[in-house]
Amino acid sequence: CDVMSLQVMLQERISFAQELLQRAERLGRVEGQVEERVEGRMEGQVEEQVEGRVEERVGQVEERVEGRVEERVEGPGGQVEERVEGQVEERVEGRVEGRVEGRMGQVEEQVEGRGGQVEGRVEGRMGQVEERVEVRVGQVEGRGGQVEERVEVRVGRVEGRGGQVEGRVKLCGKLRAELRFLRRVESGELQVKLSHLHSTNLTHLAAIVETAESLDGVIALLHVFTYQDAAGTRQTLVVDVVASGGLTWVKAVGRKAEALHNIWQGRGHYGDKSIVRQAEDFLLASRQQPVQYRHPHVVFAFYNGVSCPMAARLKHMGVSVRGDIVAVNAVVTEEEEQEEEQEQQEEQQEEQQEEQLSDSSADEEELTRVDRGTVVASLAFPAQVEVEECRRVNLDITTLITYVSALSHGRCHFSFREEVLTEQAAQERREQVLPRLQAFMEGKELFACRAAVSDFQLILDTLGGPGEKERARQLLARLQLVDDRPSERSLRLTLSAKVSRRSLAIFGTGDSLTAVTMTANSRFVRAAANQGVRYSVFIHQPRALTEGKEWRATPV
Repeated sequence: CDVMSLQVMLQERISFAQELLQRAERLGRVEGQVEERVEGRMEGQVEEQVEGRVEERVGQVEERVEGRVEERVEGPGGQVEERVEGQVEERVEGRVEGRVEGRMGQVEEQVEGRGGQVEGRVEGRMGQVEERVEVRVGQVEGRGGQVEERVEVRVGRVEGRGGQVEGRVKLCGKLRAELRFLRRVESGELQVKLSHLHSTNLTHLAAIVETAESLDGVIALLHVFTYQDAAGTRQTLVVDVVASGGLTWVKAVGRKAEALHNIWQGRGHYGDKSIVRQAEDFLLASRQQPVQYRHPHVVFAFYNGVSCPMAARLKHMGVSVRGDIVAVNAVVTEEEEQEEEQEQQEEQQEEQQEEQLSDSSADEEELTRVDRGTVVASLAFPAQVEVEECRRVNLDITTLITYVSALSHGRCHFSFREEVLTEQAAQERREQVLPRLQAFMEGKELFACRAAVSDFQLILDTLGGPGEKERARQLLARLQLVDDRPSERSLRLTLSAKVSRRSLAIFGTGDSLTAVTMTANSRFVRAAANQGVRYSVFIHQPRALTEGKEWRATPV
């Protein structure tokens, strides 16, 4: 009989796991398009093309600037060569992004002004070295993010536009692991008891899938947030479902109400953390992770019920509760019954005093048991959190470039010599980026810090065409120029290849302004988030300055 029950239960669990996996795989689809095999392929390509190749390309750029440029600048003699070696090489090392473009443009202009001839110039066009730097470095660190965009094109990501639910792959991986475990039991490779099948992770994973299917604006599953506890120690917290664009955090609870209630009353296993204690962690972490400068709302979703006193305690803390709220009955021990008459009055006084305490409340200290047959209330998810749009916008370098680019203004029907520009042109033909930018900026205060504007001007002077320069003049006239003033939390970031001083100044100033920063530099946004700093951002696709390169491009 036990064997038959085990087989029946096993088949039920396998079918259930397969169904959950199918439902989880559907999460994150956009118009029927699922991100292509992100497992493995995404990690491999991103690491190779963004982390590995950029370093390699920086080395190539330095080599070209130190070697080839000196060969080309031979006209005016030692004076110009000394300038190339003394100024340009010094600036290239450690500051390849953008500075090379500007300085090499200045050197070539000086060479032309002195009447010298630059050997190897391409068909009379200025800026060959700048183009090589731009293409080979991929405009990393605020230069348009072309390398990352190339990965996005090939892998089919829809990053930053709600298309990809972060963590979907992780959830599917956990479901596949459960399915593999059940298959091993089915084949006889593993021997388990019937009770073990009940205690698998499927219940919790099912709760996550159901939660994600029930909410709007889901952006992440099983997301790990970092925060500091009361002692200042760095801690991590896993949020099962992040919805409402980040403003709703949901913990999906699959355990039965009896088990949760017993743990709360101190009758669980050693090390078990009560739901109330977990709620305290969620609230503390949410206060340190503002979204659009608002703290996320915490929801605990119970899929196997929650006791009435526990639900009341959570609501008192500010946590919303979803699920069936069940009654509890008092259990009076024999010893308590004998002493009841003598201590009744004292106990009543103590209970009245202790009702105001958190985990020392009378509800918790009184030994009770859950009555699952009596459902006090059934609560749905709270109403969708209304996101009050921030009226301040901070523009970074990539947005300034994208806004004035010829690609963004109809000049996208070209095939360029540079693959990354051809890819951007194809993207623009599929989906115009400018309408999204204009719609987001409409009716808002527009800001830009000095670091962003000065570097933008440097790039524009070197690579921009006449139309792009005129559009830049009009755009800058609409902006409020502010000094660089990074927020305190931005200054705590550790500098790295992905976290540059320039990006820190730009995003940190937007943070100080309580503004949403518009950017195509998702690389920095992710790197900062990995250090526990999540900025309010509007991420868009990048577009490079291409007007000066149309002359040698092929119309399509």
